[in-house]
Amino acid sequence: VPSVERVTTYGYGEYDVTDHTRTFAELNVSRTRGDNIYSPSFPILAFPIVPRTHVDNPSGMDSKFYGRALGADAGGARSTFGDDTLRAVLGVKGDLEDAAAGSAFEDWEWELYASLGVSRYNLQVPDTIGPRFTDALQACADPAELSGCFNPYYTAIEGSGTPNSDAVIESFLGRLNNITDHWLRTYN
Repeated sequence: VPSVERVTTYGYGEYDVTDHTRTFAELNVSRTRGDNIYSPSFPILAFPIVPRTHVDNPSGMDSKFYGRALGADAGGARSTFGDDTLRAVLGVKGDLEDAAAGSAFEDWEWELYASLGVSRYNLQVPDTIGPRFTDALQACADPAELSGCFNPYYTAIEGSGTPNSDAVIESFLGRLNNITDHWLRTYN
């Protein structure tokens, strides 16, 4: 269950202009913040090649990588989200009691208003930067220089059994930042 904090405020007011006409306004402001835990990394759908020259490639042939860069041992990755919303209404309303006295319209009421709604949703999701991940796979051809190497086989019995350094993993981890703005104007 994601952690969520919400703060909302609402205000409404009316002012009598005459006995049969009132102005009114309302304001609604809300702010939401939260986070969620995902798998350590998403599957890499570009299917990069683990080259045959990779020191830990047990097949000795170029192989497509199907899977996630990080497994369960890495722990869950955290995404964050936020939503800021503002809605304002300004209008005038009244009745026809005096203006249409004695007619069928005497009990009628009327209202004119305009509203504006603005919202910004921001979602940040951890992701793997594909070209950097490919570079880390390609950096494993020289057994004497494996500082930039990512070993997708990690516990390979054949080859170097090269452990993955935090620096290499950090080099291909990123965050997708998705900002969505909404505007809505109405006149009624």
